[in-house]
Amino acid sequence: KVDFTFVGLPNIAYTDASLDKKVANITIRFDAEVVSATRDADGNLVEGDAEKVVNIADEWTFSKNPKSRDPNWKLVGTNQIS
Repeated sequence: KVDFTFVGLPNIAYTDASLDKKVANITIRFDAEVVSATRDADGNLVEGDAEKVVNIADEWTFSKNPKSRDPNWKLVGTNQIS
C-alpha cells in the first residue's frame, strides 16, 4: 500500500523555451512537497516516511504547433530532477 499526500507546490518556473516554424516547446520546473510511504501487506513501513515532508523536483516539457487553432499544449517529456 502506498500512502501519498501532496503538501504544496512552492515553486514553478520555466527553464527553457524554443520556437521554430512548426513547433513551440516550453519546459517547466515543478518543485513539490510531498509525504510518501510504502507499506507491506502487514502494514510495516517498507520505504519512505509517513511523517516527513520531502521535496521533489520535476521538469515537464510541453509542445504545440504555434499556428494551430487548438489552444492545448501536449506533454512530450518529463524528467525527475531529484
